[in-house]
Amino acid sequence: MVIAKTKWILILLFFLILVTVPQAAAANTEWTILWKDNDNLIETVQIEKQAAALEPDGWQSIQTSQGTMYKRDVKGWEQYAELSDRLPVSITINDYFLFKSITFKGQDFNPEAVSVAGQAGTGPLDLRLSVPGLIKSGSADEVKDLTAVWHLKNLNELNTQGTILVVNTFNGFILGIYIIILGILIIGIVYFSRIRKTHKLIEKEYSLENLTLPTEQPEEKE
Repeated sequence: MVIAKTKWILILLFFLILVTVPQAAAANTEWTILWKDNDNLIETVQIEKQAAALEPDGWQSIQTSQGTMYKRDVKGWEQYAELSDRLPVSITINDYFLFKSITFKGQDFNPEAVSVAGQAGTGPLDLRLSVPGLIKSGSADEVKDLTAVWHLKNLNELNTQGTILVVNTFNGFILGIYIIILGILIIGIVYFSRIRKTHKLIEKEYSLENLTLPTEQPEEKE
């Protein structure tokens, strides 16, 4: 009887470990940046089990059943780099006319205590960055559907990874003009090529060498 009870206790403990370990390993924060085609950024930070919401400048705070979510819109990476309450990354933008190459590198993480980064970045978190272009290289743990994902112990871990992401984005307007001009050139080349072939056929058909002159027949004598 004692052995049977011990067996059931061990089974119950085993299932408790299976349930609690994933929860302990799970990230406490979800930090997401949606990078749109017009270069605007939609940034959201979901902090679990945070009862009292901060009131940081530029952020909108929303209370949820899981904690507090902070949200803001930023007009491009140039403006983002000027913010103090942000991810600890340096941003380098190289413009190559038809496309841009954007490089992100980790920096030292020294946030203010009363800030979203200070509250969210000191513990485990998942960082997600969705891009409107080609992910060329980086240190992300996962890359899926143009979204790079990092599973971090804290935001200071980005500084140890060096270059965390390189993204190429294409200038849609200039690329569209380039495609239109290229299409016009191709159509023009094909058109003039056919005109040239037609002229050659006409010249060959009606050249003097191919003309047959009528021959005079001698008159019959009466």
